[in-house]
Amino acid sequence: MGARAIELRDAIADRLRSVWGEPAPATVKVGWRIDVPEDGPSGRVVFVAPASYRSEGPVTRATDLNDYRYAVLVVERYADAGDPPDEWLSERAAFVQEQVYDALQNVGLDRAESTPPLLNSFWCETAEVTVVYDLQALTEHKLFWSEIEFTFREEA
Repeated sequence: MGARAIELRDAIADRLRSVWGEPAPATVKVGWRIDVPEDGPSGRVVFVAPASYRSEGPVTRATDLNDYRYAVLVVERYADAGDPPDEWLSERAAFVQEQVYDALQNVGLDRAESTPPLLNSFWCETAEVTVVYDLQALTEHKLFWSEIEFTFREEA
C-alpha cells in the first residue's frame, strides 16, 4: 500500500496543477516531509504528503476497501512591511476553500479531463480544513498557514 500512497500523492498534486492551469496560483510540492523555511517560502506553496493508509477490509471476496489519508498544507509569507491586512488573509482562505478543498473534495464525483487517470478509481471519503489559519505562524513569522486533511478511498 505504500507504493500506492506515493502514486496517489503524485496524482493529487497533478490534479491541483491541472485544475489551476497556467499561470498557476501556487507551487505544489510533494514528499514525505514538509519543510517550510522559518521565514517562509517565497510565493504560495501547497505541500501534499501522505499521512496514513489502511485497509478497511473486504467488500467482496475479490476486493478490499483501502483508505489513504493526506495532509495538505498551504503556506505563504507576507512580504510587505507591517501586519498582513484582513483582505490578504481572506484571499488566502478563499484560495484554500476554492482551489484546494473543492478541487480535491470532488475527486470521484467529476470525471473531468483535469482528473489524472489514477484518481478515477478513488473517491474523497472525508475532507476537513483542520487549521483555517495558524495565529502563531501569522504573528511570529507573518505566514499564512492552513492545513487540510483528505481521506481518499478505493475498492481494489
